[in-house]
Order: sequence, then C-alpha cells, then structure tokens
Amino acid sequence: SFYFLGISMFLQGSILSSYATSENHGTVHFSGKEKGNKLVYAMEISECLDFDDYFHDPRFQQKKPKTKGSRMERCGDNFYSRDANGAWFQHPNPYHVGMKEQDTKHPTVFIASRFWYLGKSAANVPDQFFPLIRQRQGVKKDHDPNLVKAFQAWVSATFSEGRADDPGNWGNYAGQNDRPV
Repeated sequence: SFYFLGISMFLQGSILSSYATSENHGTVHFSGKEKGNKLVYAMEISECLDFDDYFHDPRFQQKKPKTKGSRMERCGDNFYSRDANGAWFQHPNPYHVGMKEQDTKHPTVFIASRFWYLGKSAANVPDQFFPLIRQRQGVKKDHDPNLVKAFQAWVSATFSEGRADDPGNWGNYAGQNDRPV
C-alpha cells in the first residue's frame, strides 16, 4: 500500500507543508518553531477527495459549518463546491471569508481513518523527528521511510486516538453562544 505523509505547521501565521511516501497513509500538523515544534494533530489518511466531491458526499454533510451554531458547529470545513460553470463557490462560513483563491489552489480533502487531535495540549516532538518538520512553505517527498514509520509508532504509542483538547486559539472567544469576540 502507499503511504502519504503530509506535515503541516503554522510558522509566523503561515501553513507550511511537507510530504513523504511509504506504506500507509497519514498526515501530521505541528505548531511553529516559535512554539517549540509541537505536534497539534496526526491522522492516517484513508481517502482523498476533491472539495466538490467532499461537499456532495452524504458522509460529510455534518462537516458543513452552521453559521448560527455552537462554536464547534461553526468550525465545519465543508464549504466549497463548484457552480454550474465549474467555478468554485464558497458557501457561508465564519472563518475563511476572502480566502477562496488560496483555499482552492489545491482543492483536496484528506479523509482520516484514525486521528489524534491534541489542540492546545500540543506535545513536544522528540528531536529525532525534527527532519520531518519543514522549515518553509513547499513540498518535500523524500523523507526516510524508517523515520516516518518510527514517527507513526511514536504517535500511536504516546497518544490516545480522537480529540484530546480544544484548539489553542479558542481562548480568543468568549461570551454568550460561544460567539467570536
């Protein structure tokens, strides 16, 4: 089987990416080096879908943001589809306003079979895995497969699957109905 490892991290406000190949599917997200290269999430990718396919797939209807919903309901990521002319249409959502061109440049959604979301409890990454962390925006496809497998083993052995904590930036929200301030 094919392994796809996407490593993304926030570094000075930008999402930086790196990719590798091996035997299984997966992606991970690190915080930026200014926060200590902490692991925010990891996932094993079971499927990749185009944004439009994702939008119309009955399995992912609950991922569409509810603009008047709770904090969690507003965070849905299923808000792009193609219009009758094939152009991208951005459905109402509270967080990606004005980002359609950037968001649809690479319109692929990774579907996880297993995931670990640490959020504000992001964990320090052992030094041995630093070569997996891309220091600038772009794509890298030649990670050592043994290092990738060791990283997968570390994540599986160290963290429980599922959502461990809220996103780190949720402290920026307060008030009735969990509305952004």
